[in-house]
Amino acid sequence: RERERERERERERERLTEKRKRGTGPVNAITVLTLLDKLVNMLDTVQENQHKMEERQVEMEGAVMGIQADMTKLSKSHTHTANTVSKLLDKSRKVSVTMKEVRDRMERQAGQVKKLEANHSHLLKRDNFKVLIFQVRLTNAMFKTTRNWEISDF
Repeated sequence: RERERERERERERERLTEKRKRGTGPVNAITVLTLLDKLVNMLDTVQENQHKMEERQVEMEGAVMGIQADMTKLSKSHTHTANTVSKLLDKSRKVSVTMKEVRDRMERQAGQVKKLEANHSHLLKRDNFKVLIFQVRLTNAMFKTTRNWEISDF
């Protein structure tokens, strides 16, 4: 009897196992199909996102290339401007030196004019002022110089 009970238990186990197999068989296939469908959708989404990222990458590369071109232009413009400013500064220094020289000459001439004015007023006070005129005449034939001295009262 025990053997029979054991056999029955084994048969029952086998039937349950078969039922489980049969019952889970179609569910497993549906589950697998559902999972595969989800996987396909996920892969499609990943591919779309990857494609969008590639497009953005291309756009960014274009933007970066544009920025690089603008930076190159800006650099060239800056170099040109720096050279121009350098030349202008050199010219400004030269003009400054020239202006200083002119100012010095004008101050010297002003001093000379003051001396002449003082001398002139002194001579006028003495009432004995004579002008000496020197003329040089060139003759075409011999390039001789003739000197005429004239003294006149002022």
